[in-house]
Amino acid sequence: MTKASSILTALLLCSGIPTAWAQVNPSQTAEEESVRRQEQSILLRKTLESAQTAQKQGDLKVAATLYEKAWETVESLGGGVAEPERAATVSGFVSVRMALAEKAAKEGNYEEANTQINRVLRVDPNNLKARNFKRDNDRRVEEIGRAHV
Repeated sequence: MTKASSILTALLLCSGIPTAWAQVNPSQTAEEESVRRQEQSILLRKTLESAQTAQKQGDLKVAATLYEKAWETVESLGGGVAEPERAATVSGFVSVRMALAEKAAKEGNYEEANTQINRVLRVDPNNLKARNFKRDNDRRVEEIGRAHV
């Protein structure tokens, strides 16, 4: 019985070793998180630069995609985003999506206009220009629906 209990004790002690090895150093975890956030901030700045360049060149679809990516990064960083980058992301996002919505509405594609405006309002829910545009666009869609009935 003594031999069996010695073996059992040895097994129990050895089974705890992987757990001890797997323990994570809290300062290492904090450092890794800090590095990840810095990397995301650099990526955000580069994405914003690319989006702004595409916007200046008039490539609104590419700019919209890049601002969308920038917004996702802003959201993932939460409060860790510098205010200038957050503001530039929101401003560019809204500007490009509003332009796409206006273009779609002029072409009579009110569904696409609605899609673009809903994206604006998701990022900037208090944007008065977008809210007014949505109200007018919804009215147009309703009028068209009544005309087809």
